[in-house]
Amino acid sequence: MSLNSQLKGFKSGVVNQGNFAQARRHIASPAPAPQPSPASTPGASGSGGNSSSNAAAIAKRKKPVKNNVVYSQPADTGMGQYIMTQVLHLVEHLKEVEKPLTRADLEKFLAKPLDSTMIEILRSHDKLVYNPAADTYAFKPLHNIRSAQQLLTHLQASTTAQGLSVKELKDGWSGALATIDELEAEKAILVTRTKKDGQARMVWINDKSLNVQIDDGNNLFFFYHGEVR
Repeated sequence: MSLNSQLKGFKSGVVNQGNFAQARRHIASPAPAPQPSPASTPGASGSGGNSSSNAAAIAKRKKPVKNNVVYSQPADTGMGQYIMTQVLHLVEHLKEVEKPLTRADLEKFLAKPLDSTMIEILRSHDKLVYNPAADTYAFKPLHNIRSAQQLLTHLQASTTAQGLSVKELKDGWSGALATIDELEAEKAILVTRTKKDGQARMVWINDKSLNVQIDDGNNLFFFYHGEVR
C-alpha cells in the first residue's frame, strides 16, 4: 500500500471516530421511571382522604331509618289492657251515680257480661266497696259524706282545728258545693274561699257556743269566732 493510501485511510478513521463520539454525545438519557402520585399511593394522605370520603358516603347510605313511633300510649293492646280499661269505666260510672250497683247493673252499662277476671279485680279494687250480702259494688270516696247531716256530724266529731278540704268532699259527692253554700248561709259552718273566684276551699263547724255578746251599757259587742262585730 502506498503512502498516500495509508494517509487517506488514517484521515477516514479519524473522521469516523469523531462522528461516533458526537453520536454518543447526542444519545438521549433514558427517561426516569414514572413515580406513583400521592393520590394513588397506598397509605398516602390523598388515598386516605378519598377512602374516608367513600366510607362516610357508604355509612350515610346505610344509616338506619329513624323510628318515629310515638310511645305516648302503651304498646300492649292485648286482653289485659282491654280489661283494665273496662274496669276504669265501671269505677268512673259508680263514682257518678253515687250509689251501689249490682252485677247486672254493671253488665247493662258495659253491654257485655263480666268475666271472672273482671269480677276479681272489682272486688279487690281500692276505690270500690263490695257488699257480698247484696252482691253490689259502690264507689269509695275519701270521706263517706253525701249529705248535709253527714257533713255536720263529721265536722262536729273532728278533734282538730284543721278543717275539711272541699276538694276531698267533692270526691264522690257531686252535691258538695251546693250543700256547703246552704250550710254557710245558715251559719252552720265556716268556709274559706279563694280570692280569685270565690271557690270554697276549707270548711269548719260553726260552734255557736264560742260566740259571746258583751254589753258595756252603751254598745253591744258581738264576738264571732274572734271577730268583733
